Amino acid sequence: MTSLEFRPHCHGDPTHCAEVVLYCNGKRPKLSRVEPRSFEPSRGEAKSAVNTFSSMSQVPERITGPIHIGQVCSTWGNFHFKTFDGDVFQLHSSCNYILTSSCRSSYTDFNIQIRRQVAGSHPTIKSIIMKLDGSVVELSKGSVIVDGKLAILPFNQAGVLIEKTHTYIKIKAKLGLVAIWNEEDSFLVELDLKYKNQTCGLCGDFNGVQLYNEFYSHGTLLLTLTSQSV
Repeated sequence: MTSLEFRPHCHGDPTHCAEVVLYCNGKRPKLSRVEPRSFEPSRGEAKSAVNTFSSMSQVPERITGPIHIGQVCSTWGNFHFKTFDGDVFQLHSSCNYILTSSCRSSYTDFNIQIRRQVAGSHPTIKSIIMKLDGSVVELSKGSVIVDGKLAILPFNQAGVLIEKTHTYIKIKAKLGLVAIWNEEDSFLVELDLKYKNQTCGLCGDFNGVQLYNEFYSHGTLLLTLTSQSV
């Protein structure tokens, strides 16, 4: 996998980051907000979510997206996303996006980028690139590369632990981040509470308020936003 440039570093302005996050080939992608109460995933999506997060303690009977405990952002199934603040939306795009990044200081603790694809008729995650306090982890189906070198798992170096089970890959960073990928369609990121109101990207600003200013810049919405029931 070819490494992608980590941009932008936001320079203390999350909206500056969001402008790059939410433009694809010079156009605003269409983001469809899903009302959580009406969102009922397909059987296949529910199965993928349970498979990915079976190691976690809470899996709700009626899945409104993968589990959330107020510190988790996730993407799964048919291009669904759920922010740290619990907002659910769909973004049908195969462009590379910043899923989440630390944005409130000149130094970026972490930056996670994701690219989705449709393989046949099944939406999957093609690649994930994670900058974790200086280390770069690149994930794709059957491959884990750290700082340009193929990693042998389990991997534990420079504050980054990567483990693999028969159902998922888990990445834990000492800086206060845990990520889990099922090597198919589902991926989650859990952050330490010290990053509240410190993030930008598709996962939102982690301020506890749904759709506060996640996708706005200087009062202008950066994409087409519609509401729908699934």
